[in-house]
Amino acid sequence: MVDRLPAPPERAPARIRLVREVVSLWRLHWEADALQLQHHPTGRYRFDAPAGEYPVLYGNKECLGAFAEVYGDTGLIDAAQGARLLSCVTARCPLRLVPLDDPLVLRRLGLDMRVNVSKDYGVTQQWSLAFHRWRPDADGVRYLSRHAAQHHNYCLFLDRCATDLSVNTLGAIQDLRRIVLFAADRYHLAVSLPRGQ
Repeated sequence: MVDRLPAPPERAPARIRLVREVVSLWRLHWEADALQLQHHPTGRYRFDAPAGEYPVLYGNKECLGAFAEVYGDTGLIDAAQGARLLSCVTARCPLRLVPLDDPLVLRRLGLDMRVNVSKDYGVTQQWSLAFHRWRPDADGVRYLSRHAAQHHNYCLFLDRCATDLSVNTLGAIQDLRRIVLFAADRYHLAVSLPRGQ
């Protein structure tokens, strides 16, 4: 028996209660602008639009948690990652989010915590599209982190909230060695960035 996430139904099985939160999240990115709109013709990550219907932005509530999420699968921050930028993205007003960390919301939708951690991205992306369609007032999704579980992840629908966000970029991680080493220690990541930076 295969343990698979259910696909979303055509219509919402229950009214989705949104939570309001002044989001502040951390992200690692390659683009000079942390808010650069990214449309993938096909979805790549958990809550991407399946066929690029809308752009999204991901981040973790905690600075070190962003490192856990990006490097948790490989366990390595190597020299090729040195130019990657670390930014804090902050909402200037409360955002409306689908709270996938809430077991009561999940139950009403016919889901469980697997939607937060499953690597069956084809199905999780279908859920993202369903949330985007069912709740035109939703700015994104709040969900549990796979690698930094005590800190929430966010997937923001940039077509709805990009103008409400501001960015503070700390710099390239090769120049933020102290932060990188703290993250590596907390989440058991190996680091091979050049010394002296």
